[in-house]
Amino acid sequence: MTLNKSLLTVAIIEFGKSHDECLLSQINALIEKDDRVLLICQKDIWNRNRFLEPLVDDFIPFVTFSSWFKNIKQLLFLRKMLLQKGVQKIVFNTAQGSLVRDFTIIAPSKIELTGILHTIKKLQNSFTQKIISKKIKKYLVLNKTLYQRANKSNKLKLDYFYPLEFPSTQKAVKKIDGEVWVIIPGELEQRRKDLFGSLPLMKQAIKQCPNIQFIFLGKSNPKKPEVNEFLSLFKKNKISDNLVCFDRFLPFDEFLSYIKKADFLWPMVHPNTDSAQEYFSNQISGTINLSFSYNIPLLIHEYYHSWEDFKEFALLYSFSDFSKKFILPSSQLKDIQERLSQESIFAIKTQRKRYYDFLIS
Repeated sequence: MTLNKSLLTVAIIEFGKSHDECLLSQINALIEKDDRVLLICQKDIWNRNRFLEPLVDDFIPFVTFSSWFKNIKQLLFLRKMLLQKGVQKIVFNTAQGSLVRDFTIIAPSKIELTGILHTIKKLQNSFTQKIISKKIKKYLVLNKTLYQRANKSNKLKLDYFYPLEFPSTQKAVKKIDGEVWVIIPGELEQRRKDLFGSLPLMKQAIKQCPNIQFIFLGKSNPKKPEVNEFLSLFKKNKISDNLVCFDRFLPFDEFLSYIKKADFLWPMVHPNTDSAQEYFSNQISGTINLSFSYNIPLLIHEYYHSWEDFKEFALLYSFSDFSKKFILPSSQLKDIQERLSQESIFAIKTQRKRYYDFLIS
């Protein structure tokens, strides 16, 4: 029997403590080609993504220090290890920040570097990114419209892919018959969501659809003044029964079990608010890929109608007609779900190919 030999040895590096939602798609794209995969990340990420253990050939924990000197020692050790393991390509899962900058400066010239950018703002005016881009010449962004809007340079190769793969979950959450679940992933915070601007919309929706549940799938820390104020407004308006939030971070399997039972997903982003400074000007919310992956209708303000994906595959609302989206005929919602499921760009096979072709190009 002839054994398949690995074509490449690829290291995926995440120095930070987030963006692990992008890892499974990349790893699956690589192992599908029989490539050898090394994962370098902090133990926090590894511990909450242990389903990756049987998929990767090696896990190398990375520890960050407050000391620049200790970090450099860590990076030099990592450089030596990657050479010893015969790594040919490195993908930085988050290709920004001082640790990425310092590593690219000392990176072996024989290893090709590719990066994923989570905000296209880094291509506009970041001095640190300019240093990084002296070594990383290939970047992926996470949405077609972001790619179209990005500041493109002749010196860099740029493309996009959609990380749409998430682990299966056996955990079950109870949903009462007749309830309508509007899921808002992420922490309850004004910086990332238009909490107070959305309150009138939620009141409007509850009046129209009393069995609606707005579920925040992220930690809601009542010690934060803005969180406490937001929750108190729900009590004041006597609509607390329509709100679900958690004072803890949800394990990923519990998080996904809620997502799978959602009727709608809502990033809760509006123009001219704090959240709009980033979403959807320079980056996307992780909610978008959850919608495309699980074929769940996405609630997006009509201001963002120019986005190709939103125009075709989201429910666009205004501040005056938000509540009407929850009494749409079931045939209209099924039509959106069917379009999402049949769109080839949202097929896992398509996105694995996009990612891999770009990596080896």
